[in-house]
Amino acid sequence: MPGFDDRMMTSDCLASQKYISGAYNMAAEEAASPDLKRVFLDIHRQEQDSQLMLFNAMTKRNWYNVPAADPQSITNALNMLRQV
Repeated sequence: MPGFDDRMMTSDCLASQKYISGAYNMAAEEAASPDLKRVFLDIHRQEQDSQLMLFNAMTKRNWYNVPAADPQSITNALNMLRQV
């Protein structure tokens, strides 16, 4: 497709994987049958694996940069979680 390069396609795939993973997560949470829940969780894990593969491919090419968290933000988050 003109104007739709590898970076854009990979980014679109990653966004789709995030959406799909969330949908399977919700399906697993709402499944009434333990067997069905297990199926949804297995598919969810597979989708997360695909998402990680795309994320790694993008970060390797510097197409997806995740800023490092500052130490104070990490400490604040840990303290907040300990209070729960």
